[in-house]
Amino acid sequence: MKFSLSAFGSGACLVLFAVGTAFAEQAVEAYFEEPVPDGVQVIHSEVDGPVFATAEGKTLYKWKSHRLRNGYSGETPGRPACYDEVSTVTAGLMSPYPAGIELPELDNRPSCTDLWPPFYAGDDDRSIGDWSIVERRDGTRQWAYYEQPVYTSIRDEQPGDVFGGTSRRFGGDSPAMREPIGPAPLVPPGFAVKTTVNGRLLTTDKNDSVYSFDMDTAAEARCVDECLHNRQPLLAP
Repeated sequence: MKFSLSAFGSGACLVLFAVGTAFAEQAVEAYFEEPVPDGVQVIHSEVDGPVFATAEGKTLYKWKSHRLRNGYSGETPGRPACYDEVSTVTAGLMSPYPAGIELPELDNRPSCTDLWPPFYAGDDDRSIGDWSIVERRDGTRQWAYYEQPVYTSIRDEQPGDVFGGTSRRFGGDSPAMREPIGPAPLVPPGFAVKTTVNGRLLTTDKNDSVYSFDMDTAAEARCVDECLHNRQPLLAP
């Protein structure tokens, strides 16, 4: 993803533009370096950019939660909810199905941990940076990122696979889902990089897409007068 910085008019304000196109072939996004547990690496995925992965290359996920009136959909921070139990009835909540309907094929239905193996911490591992350790019901220790327990997905086979979930935002009342975790993108304050239907896109922290203007040069911003009726410059602090 390419960035350019140009002066706007004759004042001291600056305009930051990015190329708002789909993820370019072989492109590698810059990200903030941060401390991670031993055995955790950063892999560049085509769909979700830089993601954390195990030493074997398995992408790491958290259970994307939503706070509800009576608790959380997904996992409460610091409390794993994915175990080797098999769900027998629908739960309701934000599911399209009402609660209490018996699920089929109970004899061969995989459990939560069959689908989402926990990312375990060793006995000697200690919290580091934004990574902490939570205790599961059986006494085993699981890594958490920003207090959300971390898992891998059986859907992922090759390093860089992110078939277990996506960080892309969906509208409406969607049920809790898994999303890959990764380092923060290396962009100025007030900006973010989001996964969209068009690929990885530079946005503002308010989720507004950011555009470049083909007529601009490195020394001059040429979107003036009538152009500014449709385009609002992004002013640097």
